[in-house]
Amino acid sequence: MKKRIYSIIIAVVLMLSSIAAPTKVSALEIPYRVDVTKYTSDEANASAQIREQVKAHANTVTVYVRTKDKDLYAVFNRIWNNAFAETTNPDEGDYLYWQMSSMAASYNALMRKEKGSNTYYTKYTINVDYFISLEQEQMLTQELNIINESFSFTETTTDYEKVKTIYDYICHNVTYDYSDNNMKFTAYAAVTTGKSVCQGYATLFYRLVKMQGISSRVIAGHGTNTDVYHGWNIVKLGNLYYNVDATWDAANYKLGHPYEYFLKGDVFEDHTRTDDYKTKNFYAAYPMAADDYVEGVEAVASAETVNSTFTMNKTSIKKLTRKKISFNKIAEATGYEIQYSTNKKFASKKKMTTIKTTYKFRKLSKKKTYYFRVRGYREAGSGKIYTKWSTVKKIKKIKKIKK
Repeated sequence: MKKRIYSIIIAVVLMLSSIAAPTKVSALEIPYRVDVTKYTSDEANASAQIREQVKAHANTVTVYVRTKDKDLYAVFNRIWNNAFAETTNPDEGDYLYWQMSSMAASYNALMRKEKGSNTYYTKYTINVDYFISLEQEQMLTQELNIINESFSFTETTTDYEKVKTIYDYICHNVTYDYSDNNMKFTAYAAVTTGKSVCQGYATLFYRLVKMQGISSRVIAGHGTNTDVYHGWNIVKLGNLYYNVDATWDAANYKLGHPYEYFLKGDVFEDHTRTDDYKTKNFYAAYPMAADDYVEGVEAVASAETVNSTFTMNKTSIKKLTRKKISFNKIAEATGYEIQYSTNKKFASKKKMTTIKTTYKFRKLSKKKTYYFRVRGYREAGSGKIYTKWSTVKKIKKIKKIKK
C-alpha cells in the first residue's frame, strides 16, 4: 500500500483587510500503514473534531477521515468549512473562524480496496496561528458576560431593542485602530483597548447578538476602496436579515449622525460582498430584506432572496405512465419544464413546458425504457429562473412473454 502526501499550502491569512490564499498541490508516494480505528466516516464528526481543537487553540489540528470520495481536497474543504458553520454558540461559527490569523494544511492518504471500491484513509494536518492566546479568549468571555449583564435585558425586551443596544454600545465604545498591531483584528482588542478594525467590530457584534440567541453572520467584502477588504454583519429580525456596519457608524456617532449603516436592506450602499456571500445557497439560508428595517412594518424579501429561495425548491413526480405525468405544484412557479430520455444521464433528451402540473405524452414506445424529470421556473428580469430537478423516475420497457 502507498500514501500520497498533498501539501495544500493554503496558507490563508485570515484578515479582512489583507487576505491571501495561494494554493499549491504536490504529491509524493511512500510506504504507509494506518490504524483504521482512528478514522471516522462521518464528515460532521470530523468537522466537530476540528472545531473543538481550534477552540482549544491547538497549533496543530489533526483529523482522520475515511472516505469513498477520491477528491481529497474537496473532502477537506467540506469538513473545514462545516467546522465553522453557524451554531447557537457565540464562540463558534464566524467568530471562531475569524480568530485564526493563518492556517496551512496538508494531508496523507492511503487508498485501499474495500468491497470492490476504493476507500481513502486520510490524515489531515492543519497548522493554525491565532491573533490572541487561549487565556485572552477566556478573559474576553468573562468581559462579555459583564457587558451582557450591563444591558439589563428582560423577557419583554424585543430583538430590535437588543440589537440596537448592542450596536450603540459598540459604536460608543470602540474607535478605529490605525496601528500595526495584529491584535486589532479581534473582539478582544475592541473590548480591552477600545480600539479595533472592522474585523474586531464585526466579531464583537456577532458574539454579543449571539449571546441573545439572535442569528448573525460576519460578511466579508469591499467598501468604497475595492483594493481593501472590509467586514460587516447581517442580523436577523423576524424572518429576514439586515445589514449593519458598526465600523463605519462608530465614526458617524461622533459626527452626530448615527445609524447610517444600521439595519439596512439588501442593497447596501458602498458595500459589496465577496462571492462566497452572494451565492444562491447563502441567500436561501440567510434571506435578506428588500428595504431598511422599520419597527412594526412587515418586511418583504429582496429580489435576490426570492430568486435564490425559489431555486432551492424541488417538485416530485406523483404519477407516471406512458400517456401522462403528474407532479406536485411549486409555489411561485409560472411553469414547468419536463424532460425525458432513453439515456439515464439525459445525454439525448426531449423537453416540453406546461403551466399545469400534468402533461399528456404522445405515443412512447413500449420497447424502450424512458427516464423522466421535472423542474419549475419563474420569469425574472434576466430570463427564466429554475428550481432543482425532481428525482428521476423511469418507465421500463415491456418485455415480450415467451410462449
